[in-house]
Amino acid sequence: MAESTPLEDPVSGKKSSQCRYFKMTVLPSQNSAAINDCIEESLDEKTIVLSDTSNRYLDIDKYVEGHVTCYSDKETTNTTLKWVHIAISNAKKNFAGNLSLHQMEEPTSLSR
Repeated sequence: MAESTPLEDPVSGKKSSQCRYFKMTVLPSQNSAAINDCIEESLDEKTIVLSDTSNRYLDIDKYVEGHVTCYSDKETTNTTLKWVHIAISNAKKNFAGNLSLHQMEEPTSLSR
């Protein structure tokens, strides 16, 4: 999960976002029940969630104020969901063996 703020340059009108922080959680599975439990425990009910259109995220709106979905394609990967993709990529690199800053108790595998 990432907290970000949408920004717009008043001169050029160019839109971007600023990311404040990330919270990553290892889920027991990738099904919607595990995702819903994580959302319910981690986010305030006044939160607005932006996600891709995965069918695992269908029930998120029951736990937060709003849930906005966007189709994940090349454009949204580079704009709307940019920070999420960067965080996931960096996490995979760290878990793949570059663990100089973090040590893991149990080995885990991530799909590449």
